[in-house]
Amino acid sequence: MNIYKELAKVFDAVASVNGKKENITWLTSKTGKHYAVNENGERVIGDPRATGGSKNINKARSQEKVHKTFRAEGPAYKDDEGRNINPKEKLYGKNKIVKKSEQEIYKNMEPALKKVYEKAVNDEENNTKYFENVAKQYNMKMLGENAALKQPGSFERKVNSDLAESEDKNVTKEEIAKNIYDLNRYTLASGPNDLVEKSNKVLKDLKSKGYKIVKAKNYWNVPDESNYYNGFNCSLISPEGNKLELQFHTLQSFAMKEFKTHPFYEIERNKKLTDEERENARKTAYDLVFNAKRQGQLNVPKNYTEFAKNI
Repeated sequence: MNIYKELAKVFDAVASVNGKKENITWLTSKTGKHYAVNENGERVIGDPRATGGSKNINKARSQEKVHKTFRAEGPAYKDDEGRNINPKEKLYGKNKIVKKSEQEIYKNMEPALKKVYEKAVNDEENNTKYFENVAKQYNMKMLGENAALKQPGSFERKVNSDLAESEDKNVTKEEIAKNIYDLNRYTLASGPNDLVEKSNKVLKDLKSKGYKIVKAKNYWNVPDESNYYNGFNCSLISPEGNKLELQFHTLQSFAMKEFKTHPFYEIERNKKLTDEERENARKTAYDLVFNAKRQGQLNVPKNYTEFAKNI
């Protein structure tokens, strides 16, 4: 399928900074300026179109695709026609539900599910501002803020999927919904050399403040053959009883999962497609990750096996 060839393109650029080649990731600032950071999160070059820095970019790569693909906040808000929406001010709570189709799902949601979802909507602003401060405190980057609230349609699909797979035939949709942790989800990122150290400090600090760490999963520990996602994922319960998900990433691993392997993940989990199509998607995503690691574009965090130990 041509889709695999199209989606498998690697959008990383390599810049020559001070005579040294570095793997870089393009980001977009809140003011819309493009800039690049190295694997440690250090800014290495500004907007090549504005500064003349394009001379440092490997011409074999597509600048425009890099610019359009990598955004500091993760995927942009999109309207129902797929056009990007870039609000001047931050959106919180129900204002994060920007698509009319999603607003309609929210409006017509079953009362039992809506009760659970509205709690996440009301909690999102405080949770977001809290983790923004955590990021500043530990000198980390907060990424994917646009996705801090799971969209209504995704929430309903998750409930129905978990219900269908549940071995408890008496479980209700509301009970399933109450056990979903990623209605509010956050990502903190740092370089591979200090990600584990900072992540462990954050978790210890959260625990001291009354957060319960229900689960801490190290996906860097999962054999590559069975996994193309690399990151640290935590399920938390706040002192107020709010369930949420917290991920820790390097900038490389965030870019990999958000902009490269995610389209294949969507294909793989689509049960309407054939087994062959889904397996091809999984293999293609795995090849992306394998090649990125081999080429030094996806570096394993230092001391990754020590994540969440003794916490």
